[in-house]
Amino acid sequence: IDILVNNAVASADAHFTKITEEFWDKLVGHALKGYLFLAQGVVNRMVEHGHGGSIINISSVHSYRAWPHDTVYGIVKAGLNRMVMTMAHDLAGTGITANCVAPGYIDSRVLPETEEMDRGNDDYVGSALGFIASRRGGVPRDIAGACLFLASELGEYVNGQTITVDGGFLAGGVPQDYKPLEPGSGDPGAME
Repeated sequence: IDILVNNAVASADAHFTKITEEFWDKLVGHALKGYLFLAQGVVNRMVEHGHGGSIINISSVHSYRAWPHDTVYGIVKAGLNRMVMTMAHDLAGTGITANCVAPGYIDSRVLPETEEMDRGNDDYVGSALGFIASRRGGVPRDIAGACLFLASELGEYVNGQTITVDGGFLAGGVPQDYKPLEPGSGDPGAME
């Protein structure tokens, strides 16, 4: 095994006051514990074979920015970002790198119909695009490109990092009704 892309889909929402221990255990067990122990098993094989490798965890922009009802999901994704930092140090000298890719809005169409807002629902897409500097939602190949870079020789000096692939969403975003100024418009005299 040369490459592991750890990408288990586990998304669930709960208001902070409604989080149960069962909900916590299920989400943390699936999306943090599962990532850790799968990576550990793969790393042990990589070390045994002595030729290095690349561990890539799929995180989320939810690890950086809060949304309503995403307490546990955000904690899990932030935990993945932190996990690769320690892995980078613990695996020093093995030739194994550990990184995360943190997608923003990706129209993956893999989620159930009940989670329409995450499946490309036009209302959601329209409102989300206003906050994405690239003015488009991401697609799976955008995430694949980041993973390919990290797994290739081009990314071999990148270690313990989280690469955000979000079209500029975390760069601050702008309201959807924002209209950029045309070149030459505005009042340059106001700066004098």
